Amino acid sequence: MNTFYLTAARVAARAKVKTLVLTHLYPQVWPAGPSKIAAAYFSGKIIEAEDNMVINI
Repeated sequence: MNTFYLTAARVAARAKVKTLVLTHLYPQVWPAGPSKIAAAYFSGKIIEAEDNMVINI
């Protein structure tokens, strides 16, 4: 399990943000299900970033 996603989710939850964007999703971590890992600690919207993705804030 990649602890990066757990840490990002915990920080997002403590900061009470509405959306968590997970980046740098290398092929070797895809099978781990980054969103599923993060969802264990963050209940808001989770986006898995893609190449050339633009997010308006």
